[in-house]
Amino acid sequence: MKARPYLLIGDRLRTYLRGKLGPIIKDWGKDWLPDQRLLSFGKLTPLSDYCRDGRVLTIKTMVNSADETWCGLLKPSNIERFGAMLTATPIEQLDESKPSLLLKEVALQALTDLAQRILSRTQSSNENNTFFLKNKILPKEATAKGSGAMVIWVKVGDMPFAFFVSPRTVELYLDGSNLGRPKESRTKLVDVRQSLGRQKVKANISLGTAALSISELATIRIGDVVSLDKRINEPSAMKFDAYGTACEGFIGSKGNTLAFRISRIEDKKV
Repeated sequence: MKARPYLLIGDRLRTYLRGKLGPIIKDWGKDWLPDQRLLSFGKLTPLSDYCRDGRVLTIKTMVNSADETWCGLLKPSNIERFGAMLTATPIEQLDESKPSLLLKEVALQALTDLAQRILSRTQSSNENNTFFLKNKILPKEATAKGSGAMVIWVKVGDMPFAFFVSPRTVELYLDGSNLGRPKESRTKLVDVRQSLGRQKVKANISLGTAALSISELATIRIGDVVSLDKRINEPSAMKFDAYGTACEGFIGSKGNTLAFRISRIEDKKV
């Protein structure tokens, strides 16, 4: 499974996924819950953020329909209460062992049905669709930042349930949205070396420096000679903007202009 960094588009991705998942979750609630008003669609978070926040990734069940396309349920702490709600079982009967096992089975069946609907991206029941249980071991890449795997939070009354979907499943939801994919650039790209080859850098030739006192500077006149700190047979320095000395050489002439003949190139090149 390859990481797909383009899926990390923050609120735009979450808003689009909520729009796609909302009807699926709502219709599931109509089929299973005694009161639709008990159902609320919570936040969407990257699976990597869920793991980073210190939560233990304990998987209750996983289903998939194809390679890299899977949806799972993180182990809930209130599955018996949820089963009691679905079967209209009084809360006081939760302490009895036999009803408790039945309630768990009903609750798991309902939650697995929602996982199947999320996975198939359809609003109707998936009893006739082919799904199979998947091992409860996630690929290591799934929890890595940028994988694209997401956690979907669904709340029934005060009972939260967390489903997680594979990067491939999220990608299928995004197909045709133009939200998760970068737009093709109409600008023709140029090789960076070719582009840099046309850029120009200003070169400065330093003949040397001189130190003048304030009194000397105040009395300087046209025709005065100022001695530099460089002998006539010493090379001058060529500098490129703020990059420091790049070359050394000697001042001369070429045609009617001054010229600079390079005699040595510094190891630090621009």
